[in-house]
Amino acid sequence: MTFIWSKKSVIALIIIVLLLIAAYFFLFSRFISPVKDEVNLVTEQVEIQERIIENAGLSDTETETNESGQSTTLQKKVSIDKNMKQIIDSFQMIEKNSNVVIQQLRAEESPETAFELELLEPIESLPIELQVSSSNRNNLSTFLEELTKEERIMHIKRIEETVTEENEWQLSIQLDAFYNPNLTLLEAEAPQME
Repeated sequence: MTFIWSKKSVIALIIIVLLLIAAYFFLFSRFISPVKDEVNLVTEQVEIQERIIENAGLSDTETETNESGQSTTLQKKVSIDKNMKQIIDSFQMIEKNSNVVIQQLRAEESPETAFELELLEPIESLPIELQVSSSNRNNLSTFLEELTKEERIMHIKRIEETVTEENEWQLSIQLDAFYNPNLTLLEAEAPQME
């Protein structure tokens, strides 16, 4: 038996193929897709539960490590001692980044009690004077911006700007760096400068 392709049979075949494709997409969107979405949701919930169980099972050493990290962050802002090396290193980095020259850096050896709160230990301040120069005023602005972004807490008390006869810009800065020598329990966790 030979099948003869007529116009009607070709159109009928195309309609049947289109109906099969439409049926596949209908069944996929009605049955298969919701099941896949539900499987993905359950998988995500299982992953969340596993993370919760994993976090709940932290050992004491991991918890101590987290607390140590927090105290290290605090000590970078308010050191236990004067830590002049840290201050000098940070000033040198700012000097390099802003393309200025630090002419003079002087720190007074006699600290002052900066402030004292009822519940906290007194925080000591270390008075520092800086002389900075540059041929460009924008470099001095960059130096001041970098200084204010410094991680260690510092209070700028006075800034004096002058221009020399050689058209060189100079800044004289007085600031206080803070430290708390009474936090000796945190000394073992103090950040070490290399």
